[in-house]
Amino acid sequence: MRVAGPLLVAVLGGVLATATARAQDTTGVAGAVANGVRHYGRLDYDSAAITLRRALAVAGDSTSEPVRIRAMTYLGAAELFRGRRDSAFAAFRRLVMLDPRAHPDPLVFPPEVTTIYDFAREATKVVTAVVRDTSIRLGADRFRAQLFASSFHQIIATLEREDGFTVRTLYAGPISDTLQVFWTGEDTVFLQNDSGRLVFSVTSLTNVGRQSRVLRVPMDLVLGPQDTLPTPSPIPDSLFLPERESVAPGFRAMVRGAGVGLLVGLLPALVAGGNTPSGSRYAVAGGLTLAGVVGFLKHRPGKALPDNIAANQELRGGLQAQIDMTAQENAIRVLQKRLDIHPGPTEIIGGRP
Repeated sequence: MRVAGPLLVAVLGGVLATATARAQDTTGVAGAVANGVRHYGRLDYDSAAITLRRALAVAGDSTSEPVRIRAMTYLGAAELFRGRRDSAFAAFRRLVMLDPRAHPDPLVFPPEVTTIYDFAREATKVVTAVVRDTSIRLGADRFRAQLFASSFHQIIATLEREDGFTVRTLYAGPISDTLQVFWTGEDTVFLQNDSGRLVFSVTSLTNVGRQSRVLRVPMDLVLGPQDTLPTPSPIPDSLFLPERESVAPGFRAMVRGAGVGLLVGLLPALVAGGNTPSGSRYAVAGGLTLAGVVGFLKHRPGKALPDNIAANQELRGGLQAQIDMTAQENAIRVLQKRLDIHPGPTEIIGGRP
């Protein structure tokens, strides 16, 4: 127990020192590349080439790809303006091998730089791939890989076991710029305990049919049940219209008619002169009261409202249709499997930059 404390401190100190050193190396490479770019901007191509070569010599996989791309781009341009076309061509070939999509910006570099880059790109036969985490339904969806080529050449894209045995050839033919290859996930019978690994492999061939570079992406596969859809929520009561007449409209009509009739009976000046009740006054008052009764009967409580009933039925029908469609989809999903695909880091065999 007495040794455990110092030993733990020593281990943690070593891990921290290693992480710090890596961070300093990365920062140092980026700083050296920036310094080389400054030399290039001052037209000091010799110092630019020397500084950028030293930066690339110490750059590793921990150095960010944009930093390495920048270094190779400016190194190729600096070597060209030093009169060393072969060195410029070699630098641009390294750039193409690192990422076929990277290229000198024509707004920054003159045509002679972009031209020699185009020559290097045409002479280099490599492919890079973009493979993302994917979840597919077996028998319904497809896994997709996006390929980017440096120039026109022949490739072979396959799925392999880790021992190199080819499970399926996904594509064999030419590629000029970009290409998508697909896999439906049907080759999963080999999985044990619903998990396993395949390798997505792309082999680039030279003009004479020889292998120039192989790109390999390990993919961890997990087979599981398909997620089902939730049942649609019920329709809120606030969206439904009243299907029967309420008591308020009829009651208001009857009260208005009776009230006006009563006023006519009590105020003889409104209908007939003098204070003596007249038959016409009673007739008017009775008519108004009768109109109130008719209004009450017209808006009697409990009377069905056909338009509202039809609108509510349409709402209920739409909800039931959603429920039926969800049930059918879930019945299909229960029978289907879901395949989760998790790609690992890319491995390059041959032709590394």
